[in-house]
Amino acid sequence: DVVSAALTAPEIRYEVQASRSWLLTRGAVRGSEFYASPQSSTNILSERIIAEAGFKLQRHGLNGKPNLQITHFGIDNINSVGSIDMSNATVGFQKFTLIKDYIDMCVAYKASVFFFWHGITTLGDTGSGEDLTGNDLQMTKSAFDKTCAYIKTLEDAGSLSVSDGITGFYYGV
Repeated sequence: DVVSAALTAPEIRYEVQASRSWLLTRGAVRGSEFYASPQSSTNILSERIIAEAGFKLQRHGLNGKPNLQITHFGIDNINSVGSIDMSNATVGFQKFTLIKDYIDMCVAYKASVFFFWHGITTLGDTGSGEDLTGNDLQMTKSAFDKTCAYIKTLEDAGSLSVSDGITGFYYGV
């Protein structure tokens, strides 16, 4: 966790550069351009050091503003782009209807959002998309499938567009 308050700037820089080097040695050139914070952790010092290390965009979970507006001026803070952990019930997700409400809000306000999840399970899944798993790192398969199907329906209707990950978002593809 490179954003621990106990870490100094040189320690954060070392951890971030080691991670980026690991990606580059494995051929993940585009993937090495973007940073996703672990456990939604971030602070001003780490955001600055990560930007200085050459990362073009930083994705942080629920960092005050999970969705973002893209204006003709661009993004207000490319070093603190928010995101939503769909599998996290504690912050109000994991059920399809709750995720759908958030998607509808983003469409209504023409906001961008990065969804992510940690794991998908069929254990205890009734198929409704509304079951809680009891684990903030897991969502049910039916909730995931219904969410993807709903996004596809909106995309087919021209109500939203889905980019090819953070790379696609950043480069407009």
